[in-house]
Amino acid sequence: MKRKSIIYILIFTILFLLLFLFNKWEVSLGITFILFCFFHIFQSIKNLSLKEKNKSFLNFLFCLFYIPAILKINYSYYNLLFPIIILLLGFYVKSKITLKENYIFIFYFLISINILSVVIPDKYVLKLKLDDYISWRADIKWENFKDKKNDNYFAASIFTNFGGKVNKVYNYPQGIVYAVMSEKKSWISTNFTVKNDSNLLIHEQGHFDIAEIYAKKAQDSINQVWGLHYSKIESIVNYFITKESLYQKEYDSITDHGFKENEQKQFNKKILNLLDQ
Repeated sequence: MKRKSIIYILIFTILFLLLFLFNKWEVSLGITFILFCFFHIFQSIKNLSLKEKNKSFLNFLFCLFYIPAILKINYSYYNLLFPIIILLLGFYVKSKITLKENYIFIFYFLISINILSVVIPDKYVLKLKLDDYISWRADIKWENFKDKKNDNYFAASIFTNFGGKVNKVYNYPQGIVYAVMSEKKSWISTNFTVKNDSNLLIHEQGHFDIAEIYAKKAQDSINQVWGLHYSKIESIVNYFITKESLYQKEYDSITDHGFKENEQKQFNKKILNLLDQ
């Protein structure tokens, strides 16, 4: 491996780590990709002015290699066809142009980034960006309730929501939806001792389960359509958000926020059946 290739990777890594000290990982990685994209554009223009057309074209191509990964992080404007087209273009160019050793390493480094863009699920990338949210799980604990409130009536309250994003460039699926819990907004009252109250925790888990049930319904509905304007996809998500909210209220009403033990047990079975569907 030539020295230039080593320097290239070192600068990439150091720049990302420096940015990561002050930003979220996705922001740091996105900025790193964008800066390297501009670097290759600059190199392309520079080589073109020196009448080195092959080098100019390669640097322009290397810039294009970064674009699918930049879009993947955001998802809204990402389409699976983008990295696939870039990969096909890259290998076609390699078959036509003899690459120098330092260019070969950079070429395969960028090829690897695009292969990862193809094989890593979009949902997985989005979930890595949850910060103080956690995606649905069947075993939340009181430690997941980070906030404290001075409430004399309710001992605890979970904050659930839908996570994900709607895609605007006709990727499949055109949206990703999943249930999340905000640990920062979920609270325990300072006027109650809930550490050993498993029944109340089961009730709060039920709220999280209901969010998951309707997030799945939303995702299933989105998976069955393609080619709609993104506003239609947003309408599908909003429809299930409304349905989920009404069902959460029904759950609290029937169980009296978990105080009615028999009703709670019956509703637990109902929730489990809906989760299995």
